[in-house]
Amino acid sequence: MPPRRFVALAIVIFASVASAQTQERVLYFEPTLTPQGSQEIVNAIRTITETPQLTLDEARKSLTFRGTAAQVETAEWLFPLLN
Repeated sequence: MPPRRFVALAIVIFASVASAQTQERVLYFEPTLTPQGSQEIVNAIRTITETPQLTLDEARKSLTFRGTAAQVETAEWLFPLLN
């Protein structure tokens, strides 16, 4: 069994790497987009990027999402195409 300090160090390293990989972005829909249209965009981005952490705010016309760098990049690329 490895010494406790090595186990603790491994946990700290893993946690810092995992947290560094998660990013959050907020994007804004066109003001004229309907609620159904914004929900369809959210569903498409969620499915394509496999990002479960998407939040739609109809009042602010915004989409907040969290994911890996690759998921964020893909969502940022898709959003203007779908919007």
